[in-house]
Amino acid sequence: MKNKVFVSIIDDDEIIRSLLRKILKTIEIEQVELDIAAFEGGIPFFESKRVEDSRNHLIILDGIMPAMDGMEILQKVKKMNDGSNISVLMLSGRKSESYVQRALLLGADDYVTKPFGIQELKERIRRLLIRMN
Repeated sequence: MKNKVFVSIIDDDEIIRSLLRKILKTIEIEQVELDIAAFEGGIPFFESKRVEDSRNHLIILDGIMPAMDGMEILQKVKKMNDGSNISVLMLSGRKSESYVQRALLLGADDYVTKPFGIQELKERIRRLLIRMN
């Protein structure tokens, strides 16, 4: 039986959400089944209650969004259920060293800046998924 891992994409850009879905569908890891969902922001993500499930969860999170900023979402997610079953990959246009450092200090497991290389991003996602299982 395969382990189910939730993967939630939270990004206000429809093109990025679509591209990430396509990348995720090409990732194959033995004994792992990905349950992929995309959200245009933090509010619909939290309303979905996906994060409340105790299974492993990878969140691919945009840093800059209206209504609820990526850092806000990161902090809220990491406080839930002690955050041990949740990995977060920040995917942001913010490149300053202080912003990246803050994201990592708040619990982000990896940080990739936009624009990004598709193959590099795919391998970073794959590495996080393998580490979770």
